[in-house]
Amino acid sequence: MKIPIIKPCVNRYTEELLPILGEILNSNMLTNVHDYTVKFEDAIKKYLACKDTIALSSCTSGLILTFKALGISNKEIILPSFTFVATAAVASWTNNKIKYADIDDTLTIAPDDVNEKVSSKTGAILAVHMYGNPAHVKELGEIASDHGIPLIFDGAHALGAEYHEKKIGNFGMAEVFSLSPTKLLTTVEGGIVSTSNEELAEKLRILRNYGMNPDYTSKMAGINARMSEIHAAIGLVQVKDLETFISNRNDYVNLYKKELSSINGISFQRIPENHRSTHKDFSIILDPEKYGMNRDELGKKLEGSGVGVKKYFFPPMHRLKAYEDKDAKLPITDEVSNNLLSLPIHNFMHESDIKRIVDLIRG
Repeated sequence: MKIPIIKPCVNRYTEELLPILGEILNSNMLTNVHDYTVKFEDAIKKYLACKDTIALSSCTSGLILTFKALGISNKEIILPSFTFVATAAVASWTNNKIKYADIDDTLTIAPDDVNEKVSSKTGAILAVHMYGNPAHVKELGEIASDHGIPLIFDGAHALGAEYHEKKIGNFGMAEVFSLSPTKLLTTVEGGIVSTSNEELAEKLRILRNYGMNPDYTSKMAGINARMSEIHAAIGLVQVKDLETFISNRNDYVNLYKKELSSINGISFQRIPENHRSTHKDFSIILDPEKYGMNRDELGKKLEGSGVGVKKYFFPPMHRLKAYEDKDAKLPITDEVSNNLLSLPIHNFMHESDIKRIVDLIRG
């Protein structure tokens, strides 16, 4: 029986959604930040207890437009190489140069290395809340403040994560979340920006609609990055259950760790005290000599037994042709990327599936 690496749970909302989708279709008001998009923005704002939220077509468009709105161009952007390709793409699409910094055992960008890399050429720090584990918010904020540069968070994985009992979405200049099908809460495709900067929020609202003001005047070039009413409605019905998704995933991760911790050669991402991860992904890091096989061999074994796995993230960005930096020295990034394997984790799982996976790994 196949256990997929990810499994959206939107099918649980079919009965609730059908009349809403019918209402939207019958209204012929399908987009342009209408009723359900506004309701969805408000629901996320209330959930995060943040000042402003702006719904967009994707996390990537949210990050790109944030950089555009802040006027960050022709600069170096410090970001991790251990991330999804979209993080690096943002720097390229905004005409900036990438400056990679290494990660630490939290699998988030290491403040010490960021501090080494920051210079007069730096336009921003773009940190990632990896797998929903918050980055080093305080330390990165101090570096950004000392150098007078914006701190922006790629929070693609982190809707519902907490840093010292405060929701991610309340830090830095802006935090941008993904709502694609791999995430806990999905709008099928979509993203949302949270910010406490009123000027930035207003610019983002204009930029997502071609850069046009309501009277059709335009002072800056934007793109079509709006979220449709249908996408917003799909997200809206799930907000009430987001805490359940996060609680379940933390329970599943605790079970995984309990069962796997006794196996020689397996370690995990460190979740610091006072961090709550969403566990968008759960990954193990192998020591091939101690475990007895390498990451790829274990991956093939699991896939052969019907268990979906991914190498999140391999290759790292600095080794991809599009974003390559042959001079980058990122030893922890390389070590983790070469030995990490992501296992199935969903909003709703059977404990028996986790134990089956563990038995295969114990093997």
